[in-house]
Amino acid sequence: MKFSALSLVGIASLAMASPLLASGTVGGGSQGAQMGQKVYTQKITCGSCMYPGGIKDVAQAKQALMKIENGDIKLTMSEKKAVTSFIKRRFKGA
Repeated sequence: MKFSALSLVGIASLAMASPLLASGTVGGGSQGAQMGQKVYTQKITCGSCMYPGGIKDVAQAKQALMKIENGDIKLTMSEKKAVTSFIKRRFKGA
């Protein structure tokens, strides 16, 4: 009985990890999401950033995306890509 329970845990772990391992793109998958969240908290919503305390709604998300695109919020190309994706996922309709 112990063997089968451990086997199920192992199989479940592999099944959950497979999609993460399958993403071979740089800046995509979980790495992109982590980078997007990091840029969001460190360069967009920090205490001295343009949106201290966070973006509150879809309208603010759209405004932030425009500022990112226009260069009002200075980011590298990879940061722009990651944080834009993060904001669009977090605020559906942005």
